Amino acid sequence: MRNGNRAARMGPSIVFALPLALVSMLALAGSNSTTLSNGASLSVSVTDPVTSTEFEVPPGQPNIDVAIHGTASVGIGNADNTFVYVMDTSGSTTEGGGTGCSPILNCEKQFFVALNGAVAADGSTDEVGFVTFDDNATIHDLNPGPSLFTTPSDPAVNAAINGAVAGNLTNCTDALAKAKTLVNLASNSHKAVVFASDGLCNTGGSIAANAAALAATGAVVNSVAVGTDSSCSDNSFGLGTLGDIAANGGQCFEVADPGNLPDLIQNLTGSKLNSLDISVDGGAPQAITNTSLPLPQNGAISVTYTTSADDLGPGDHTFCVTAHGSDVLGDS
Repeated sequence: MRNGNRAARMGPSIVFALPLALVSMLALAGSNSTTLSNGASLSVSVTDPVTSTEFEVPPGQPNIDVAIHGTASVGIGNADNTFVYVMDTSGSTTEGGGTGCSPILNCEKQFFVALNGAVAADGSTDEVGFVTFDDNATIHDLNPGPSLFTTPSDPAVNAAINGAVAGNLTNCTDALAKAKTLVNLASNSHKAVVFASDGLCNTGGSIAANAAALAATGAVVNSVAVGTDSSCSDNSFGLGTLGDIAANGGQCFEVADPGNLPDLIQNLTGSKLNSLDISVDGGAPQAITNTSLPLPQNGAISVTYTTSADDLGPGDHTFCVTAHGSDVLGDS
């Protein structure tokens, strides 16, 4: 995966209105935001000075310093991401295991419950869909009536994951088709698919066409080979591998221990608030270091900051506060 970087900028104006011995200036405050490729909102605001606040330059003093306060956040705001979970429930998942879990089906359940918790905490996702597959694939209706999707915090998600039962063969091809159906029904502009299996696609024909069709939707597709004996490259039945499924910046992960996922989860869902800076009158950006938490911070996170626009003399002035953020899905 490549890291993508974006910046949200807020550029209030400060105006020294009167070239007199006693001078006032006007500060305009507000907020601005952008959306990272994984759907996380990156925002920055200036909360003080507020609009129409006036500052006076005392007689005989050539300039003043103006304190600036505000907030910055990533992964907090209007979520714009859809996650589709695809879980192998074939007969082979009743065997084998991973570090600290067995059989494979239980390892997968442990993985998706942990992943869904991280997706909910990240704050970028408001839609989750779920597919299981064995001889054929099934789309689970997580929100009967309004939509096949629900929010990651809905107990229905973990209930569906934990309630899955094993079947027989491993039809990855149909699973990819059902994942594509859900992706095309998603209301968000950003979509991510996580496809977990023990890595042995053995019925339904070659996965190539359906993997390409899913990739063509623009969804970021990650695949996960679950368990100590699984592999991203196992093509024992000649129908394709889990590595062939990854697309659009996603990759295949081999996870022996589904209970030890912090690095992987960050790779799948992660957003980060990297830094803040301020530019006065178009000058070189200066780092803002006085923040309520030291940066960088993984999302979802919100911080407050304090900085200063210094040595402002009579005349018109502008300043721009910029929040720099990144995610794991790449930029657009």
